[in-house]
Amino acid sequence: AAGCVDRTMKDVHVTRDHDLAAPASFSPDGGGQVEGFMPATLTGLKSKFQLAVYDPAGVLMYSTDDANKPWNGRVHNQGAQCPAGNYVWVVNLDAGNQPAETFTGQVRLER
Repeated sequence: AAGCVDRTMKDVHVTRDHDLAAPASFSPDGGGQVEGFMPATLTGLKSKFQLAVYDPAGVLMYSTDDANKPWNGRVHNQGAQCPAGNYVWVVNLDAGNQPAETFTGQVRLER
């Protein structure tokens, strides 16, 4: 009412971007370690999501909206084995009443 202005400022430092707890690599060789690729955060999430995995040329290798169906290192989980290398993953997360979010990263497929 008297024309006074009040402001508060604070610096925010992001030390780590959220990666959905995705493994850096996996090896679907039956050795019992990380056999499939699925960001761990998605397995307990109640929100809808779409996971897509692309090869280095940008070709879709796998897509799912089911956290119980990780990528097994094959084309669409049933075709030919994908070669070892780095793949790009993209998760589109629909958090209901909040704006949709997109997360990306790389995963190394080891043979």
